[in-house]
Amino acid sequence: MKKAAFDCGLNQFEKHLLENLRSCGVDVEQYAASGECLGAAVSGGADSVSLLAALAKIMGRLHGRLAVVTVNHNLRAAEESAGDVRFVEELCAELQGCGASIAVCVKTLAAGSVHSAAKSRGRGVEEAARALRYQAFDEFSAEYRLRALCLAHNQDDQLETVLMRFLQGSGSSGMAGIRMRRGLFVRPLLDVPRRAIEAYLRDGGFSWRTDSTNCDGRYLRNRIRGSLVPVLDAQFSGWRTAVLSGAEKFRADDAALSEFAGKIKWRREADGGVFLPREQLSGASSAVFARALYRAFSLVGADCRIPSGFVSRLESAFSSGADACSDRACGIRVSMRPDAISVKKEKMVATDSCFFAIIEDGGVYSFPFGTVFVAVSGGRAEIRMVADGAEFVLPAAPVPFCIRSRQQGDCIETADGGRKSVSDIFSDWHVAAAIRNAIPLVQELATPAQKLIGIAGSVCGFGNWIVRSDV
Repeated sequence: MKKAAFDCGLNQFEKHLLENLRSCGVDVEQYAASGECLGAAVSGGADSVSLLAALAKIMGRLHGRLAVVTVNHNLRAAEESAGDVRFVEELCAELQGCGASIAVCVKTLAAGSVHSAAKSRGRGVEEAARALRYQAFDEFSAEYRLRALCLAHNQDDQLETVLMRFLQGSGSSGMAGIRMRRGLFVRPLLDVPRRAIEAYLRDGGFSWRTDSTNCDGRYLRNRIRGSLVPVLDAQFSGWRTAVLSGAEKFRADDAALSEFAGKIKWRREADGGVFLPREQLSGASSAVFARALYRAFSLVGADCRIPSGFVSRLESAFSSGADACSDRACGIRVSMRPDAISVKKEKMVATDSCFFAIIEDGGVYSFPFGTVFVAVSGGRAEIRMVADGAEFVLPAAPVPFCIRSRQQGDCIETADGGRKSVSDIFSDWHVAAAIRNAIPLVQELATPAQKLIGIAGSVCGFGNWIVRSDV
């Protein structure tokens, strides 16, 4: 099918979405020809329903494949959340009639996990839900080997985001707003107003779900949408264009500053930290200094929001010529020596080569290999271990449990009910002796047997071993 003939079979909304996909480097014709899946995140709201409907039409004409993920955050009444999931599943089944093959994956967050993460991260429920949602997206994308996952952010979302960040005192990076593409994530509706989305759905006869939390005034975005935006619309004509234009300018400024800061190369230390000779930041502006430090925080695996005040204190100490000082925040320690600046993630364990921690409550825990997210409900814990983009998930571990490095004589249950030594498993995986202590094991402590129930090899680049049990 020629591209021109293909495009003319789409309406204006679908053509615009297709153009944005192409501008983001997503060649749907190539996807369809190779049999590769294009991903889409769908909640059941108007934005994501329009995205799914348009993608189904586009990929259907090419007989391509879509992989759809919907996330149940377990924040609302079970009936409402389950209704959203059923709606998405039924809509995908209906849209198969467009000619596309549509697979649906439901990711359910453990009850209480969002509130637990909010408490640990210190940034509220909305931010914690977003962080866990994107973890689910990463997991889904790995399962389906996706190179692009489409999200349904629209122009109204962009405006609300820029207003929200202005009220939060963000710098140019925050004021730049949402990017149309960032890595895996593509937002082909980002320049489409919500009214156009709803018009497309009405014209096509599509219904959608409304999230009851959209009216919850505890969330800043909802207050901006429900209170501030109507005043701006009524009193300040042209404000939308001005805000979007300003965000575009901030994006250009931020790109230039980030490019400059990107030339500052942190060096790895043996304990997982990073360091930088002081001379490389000599004469750097506060904006470049801040970006360099935030880059270091990312490199050492910071999993909580680092306050801007912490960075400001460090910049002041550096610019004043302090020879030796140390400061910490959110599990990150920054030390200034006469010759260098070092950034480390503080450990909760006694040594860097071996570790042992008993966990009884939900929360976020730091280990030498990475970060562990624990959500506890009904005496069971969902355990997520994340390290350098890899993830290990144990969905229902009995509480309490421990996460530890290997011990002599460790054995674990096999699928046929037998036993196998952990050392033999490591040999099968070709794990070098020097790093065997780095691979985390999960041991249940709730029964007298206290048996091993998981080996999280994936966080160190190997396989995983999970014991399926109702214990």
